[in-house]
Order: sequence, then C-alpha cells, then structure tokens
Amino acid sequence: MAADWNDPTLWAALYRNQDNDGSFIGYSRRYAEIQDGNRTNVAHGAFDARWANLVREFDILTSERVLIVGCAYGYLIEAANDAGFANVWGIEASTYIIGNRGDETRGNVLFVEDDIRGGAAVHTKLTTLTGFAEFDWVISEDVAPGYTTVEYVDVMDAMEGVLDPDSRANQVIHLMTILVPGKSGDSSQTWLTLAEWNALRPAHTWVHMRTFEVM
Repeated sequence: MAADWNDPTLWAALYRNQDNDGSFIGYSRRYAEIQDGNRTNVAHGAFDARWANLVREFDILTSERVLIVGCAYGYLIEAANDAGFANVWGIEASTYIIGNRGDETRGNVLFVEDDIRGGAAVHTKLTTLTGFAEFDWVISEDVAPGYTTVEYVDVMDAMEGVLDPDSRANQVIHLMTILVPGKSGDSSQTWLTLAEWNALRPAHTWVHMRTFEVM
C-alpha cells in the first residue's frame, strides 16, 4: 500500500535516522531508503505532496517556467511533470549525484561541473536544455545547508540572475532541511534556523520542507 504523505509521522521518519539524532546523515539515508508503493528506493509520494504544496501555496501556473536548483536525480521535476507542469527543469552540480546517478535520473535535469554560479557557461547550457534564458520561479531544493552563508549569498545572486524580471512571479523559493540544533551530524552542513536563513535574503521565500512553514 502506498504511503500517506499527509501523515506527519512519515515525514518525521524521513528526517531522522533510527537513533533519532536529527542529523543530516540520518536524514539523507532515510531520504534514499524509504519505499513507497511500487516505486523503488525513493519516497515518490513525498515529492508528489511537496509539489502539490508548492502549487497550492504559491499559485504556480502550468504555463510558467520553473528552475529547480539542486534537483538531485529530478524526482521533484518528475512529480511536477506528472501533475501537468511541462516547463519544469533542474540543475545539479553535486559530484556525488553525478557519479552515482545510474538510471535513477528523472525528468529534465542538467548535470554540470560548476553550480549555478558558473556564469555564462552554465546559463548557455540551461538555455540549450530548456529553450529559456529566464524563468518565472527558481526553487532551491535543500541547497543552502551545503554552503557557508557567505557562499550562499553568491548562489542567491546567481538564482536571481536567471529570473524573468517581467514575470508576475519573479520569485526565488528555498526548500530547507532544518536540522535539530545541538545534535550530531555532518560538520560540513550549515545549521541555521529558518528565521536565520530568511535573514540572509528576506526578499526570497523560505520553506521548511517537513512542516511547510513559510517565511
């Protein structure tokens, strides 16, 4: 039976490992291991629910162009495409994801050596992949914790650089894993609260991926 992703206990399991230490490492393992119905090794129902929440909260239109930064294997893109949103694309620069993607890649994903800060070269590749030079929405999918706050300011600037200034949306949305303060985890991750992330760029929209709190 498929999982009910409106059940908060499933989200709690997704975001904590069996020792309940709230670490990013535990979150990552659960993220990959939870199975849903006949989908193997991915909580696909979670991505369907996540996209539905985004559409409901922000009134994203099927005709609008959406770029998902840090899209990994493209599961959120696939969920969007399945829901009738054809103009949803993704960019992923993780060497781990690129090296281990195998046949897991879903949807319209651009794998690049440099992240979105790569300037003209990355923008040219994006335009070639998508047919668009600008987007109505840019959504970062759990990207921020992997950067220092100084680095992420540059990333946010680059995200703004691919927005269409004439779009009715013209918005950057950050989907965030908020780690449990004081718990063990990956020291390479930046552990800030949602409010602390929001303070870096209040003009952007910040979303807690488990509770869907919006700032």
